[in-house]
Amino acid sequence: MSVVTKLKSGFRAQLSSQVVSAAVGGIITVVLARLLTPNEYGLFFLAISVFGFCKVFTRLGIARSAGRYIAEYKETSPDQIPHIIRTAAIVNTVTIGVAALVLGVGHQQIANLLQQPDLAPLLLFGILYLAFTTYATFLSKVWQGFEEITLASLIEICSQLGRLVFSVGFVIAGFGAMGALGGYAVATAIPVVIGTVILYRSCTGTTTRWARPSRPLNPGFVDESSSTQSRLRQRTRPTESTKRSIRS
Repeated sequence: MSVVTKLKSGFRAQLSSQVVSAAVGGIITVVLARLLTPNEYGLFFLAISVFGFCKVFTRLGIARSAGRYIAEYKETSPDQIPHIIRTAAIVNTVTIGVAALVLGVGHQQIANLLQQPDLAPLLLFGILYLAFTTYATFLSKVWQGFEEITLASLIEICSQLGRLVFSVGFVIAGFGAMGALGGYAVATAIPVVIGTVILYRSCTGTTTRWARPSRPLNPGFVDESSSTQSRLRQRTRPTESTKRSIRS
């Protein structure tokens, strides 16, 4: 695939992802406004806002850095890529664990600070949503580092469509704001699990896929430069008659 073709494909995929995200977000806002009570609707989006603030601390640019190093090393040192992904994933898991601990311990205090006591269960349950959305961002940046823009966009599209299906479905089933938040978590978890499996399988073949061979793959291949140099040395080597004439 040429560079121009790859750029066009990535641009179309990214544009499609942005369009789907905007459209689904608008539809969810309208539908949930009709299905939830005003109090439930307000609590749900207040919880989403709190998690949006928490994601600043769970991400910390870790996924972006991992994607940049993957793009840098995938050609020169592909054997380093599994180590980069593993280290970034561990650090990201630690940041998620810290945020989850803070929310788990202080969810009631945060709800009281916002003067919304009913928000506390949503903050506690939403730890799953926070974790999966952070991992989704991690996977997206990693795939972008591999220049797999189409796959990263596809994961985002599946997540957005899943939000529409699961959140609305759970609300219709009678779970209220908790169901809407659970739908967000499930919709993000499914693409994350699938993307993680694909990433794991890809990492096992990373060296074979991106490494540049240091010696010819064809056993019968002859390096033309070395053979040419050998012939030149043979041709420039003085003959016996030339040696005798020089000595005389």
